[in-house]
Amino acid sequence: MNDRASSDCNEVYRRVPDDDDARCDLVMKGGVTSGVVYPSAVLRLAKQRRFRCIGGASAGAIAAAAAAAAEYGRADGGGFARFERMQEDLDREGFLMGLFQPTARARPIFEVLLLAKRLRDRQRRDGAQGRMRRPARRLFAEMRKAELDSICAESPGEGYTRGRRWGACAGALAALIVVAPAAALFTFVLHDASTARAAELSWLPLLLGLSLCGVFLVSGAYLGGIAGTLLASARYVHGDEGKSLFGLCTGSTEGDVISGQVPLTAWMHEGLQEMAGLPKDRPLTVGMLHARGIRFKAVTSDLNVRQPRAVPEEELDGTIKKDRSFVFAEHEMRRLFPESVVRFMVDTAPAPEGAALPPGYHVFPMDEHLPVIVAMRMSLSLPVLLCAVPLYAVEASGELRRHWFSDGGIGINFPIHFFDSWFPRFPTFGINLREKAPHSKESRHAEDEDVSLPEPRDGHTSSPSFREITDMKDFLWAVFELAQSFRDDSQAALPGYRERVAHVFLEKNEGGLNLDMNVATIARLVEKGDTAGRLFLERFDFPQHRWVRTLLLMSRMEVELGHLCKRFTPRGLRQELHELLEKEQDAYRNDRPWYGAVSPSEEEWFRQARARMDALVDLMARWSELQETWRQHHPTEEFFFAERRLSPAGKLRFTPEV
Repeated sequence: MNDRASSDCNEVYRRVPDDDDARCDLVMKGGVTSGVVYPSAVLRLAKQRRFRCIGGASAGAIAAAAAAAAEYGRADGGGFARFERMQEDLDREGFLMGLFQPTARARPIFEVLLLAKRLRDRQRRDGAQGRMRRPARRLFAEMRKAELDSICAESPGEGYTRGRRWGACAGALAALIVVAPAAALFTFVLHDASTARAAELSWLPLLLGLSLCGVFLVSGAYLGGIAGTLLASARYVHGDEGKSLFGLCTGSTEGDVISGQVPLTAWMHEGLQEMAGLPKDRPLTVGMLHARGIRFKAVTSDLNVRQPRAVPEEELDGTIKKDRSFVFAEHEMRRLFPESVVRFMVDTAPAPEGAALPPGYHVFPMDEHLPVIVAMRMSLSLPVLLCAVPLYAVEASGELRRHWFSDGGIGINFPIHFFDSWFPRFPTFGINLREKAPHSKESRHAEDEDVSLPEPRDGHTSSPSFREITDMKDFLWAVFELAQSFRDDSQAALPGYRERVAHVFLEKNEGGLNLDMNVATIARLVEKGDTAGRLFLERFDFPQHRWVRTLLLMSRMEVELGHLCKRFTPRGLRQELHELLEKEQDAYRNDRPWYGAVSPSEEEWFRQARARMDALVDLMARWSELQETWRQHHPTEEFFFAERRLSPAGKLRFTPEV
């Protein structure tokens, strides 16, 4: 791109007005390589919208981090132009695969998994019978093509040498049991034959037997070397107290760089810094985004406590929460992040609140100093493929207890509830990734429709999809999807949500774990992302969306107030609330303070509390009067707003922050 074209491109993004009519939020679902969909959608939106709140899980967190950095650099002119160059990188065949670079000890397993996937894909293409012709020959051909023996020979450790030794012994034993007796038998038969010609050929079985013994020895050593290396590699990834960080790829440059290409985390760090217009040694932080009115949020999973967690967390007023509960080890962070990022984390680490930490350990900056690349990587720790991120909690005894943070999509893969509000000033768009199943009863959307944006009244298009279960694989996959996606999919189908969620339908060879997608497949994904962005701009009706949200808010408040009216009279509820305040004060005076208690000496607080409780009771009473007046003319309608019966109905309830 020449300078003039680059300048014109920058101007397209710069001239977008910075007001509520041109603002939006964006939330993106996880999906490994399915994230190729997102850049084109972000770029399409960015030409007419400014992003204020951006979030996602897993691969969605990558796109969210990139969009936040580009929005940060929009004013300087380079943000989204550099985003376009990242899109061009992803469009190149083989680039996506090069981002996932295994460590030296994990590479044999990585290559075998890729080999297994290629064989499965080829088997799927072989036809409906699902059988490969000559599977053993094809397996050996693919192993030679992948240079698996050479990769195993280069793997650290003694697994390859020991495996070859044991494999050769196994081959020799097989030859001794199978080949030697057969060769001896045929030699004896030919030697005793009555014809002279047969006697002359009596040496031939012995020669063939010796040749087969050599084949058994070489094959045994070949397969043994591979098996021994894989066993050693699997033992390394599986155990060793987490030395492998429970993954094949660190995302950093710990492994061998493939043909000069940088791995995922290093590539993203370079891109984020360039989009934000910052030097490489000054990482973009969530606090810097907040200072420009941009909120970034991702989901990670704390596996030790079995809980998802938002990074960063926020206070009630929207400011970034200062959490000092975790510690990081420098040497572990250097395996996962560029040196400049780790050095920044060390330099900005807060002082420990308790006892001094061991050398090389520092308080983790879970605050405004948290680098965006770190928050993104904590959400992107794809189980097994990408290493988990280790942090430590300081126990009361001073002991450090390790927590493993893995992929955010484990618990919440589509956090569409992020940035939600009762009455939004501007829309929060969501992009959901779904598997396309054209041969099932699923398609309530058009058969040829790759991207769908429902209308508010299209509840049927967002209802659960029917999928056939024909074998144990389908059954187990259905169990996994239900456990992972039930909450996300159910919420995305609710009125007030569904009309702002674009569904992108993917074929089996698109996205997911397809690291080796060809250019044509990537181009289809890019086109689908562009279509999603275009549908938001052309079809999304924000006034109608606010109307639906208003109906939802009023109807749910009406129902809850109606339940109060059934249980209490206004006078009775007022008395109950006042008595509750008095009991709280009595408990405090008796040295048994309740949770969240306030000292009775805070007279002004109690006066204000009574006034606010009375205001709630007055609202309930007034609402009840209005409903009674309405029912005099409409005796069959128990409610007013709730009679609109938006479907499916939701609930107004307390839920965790994540």
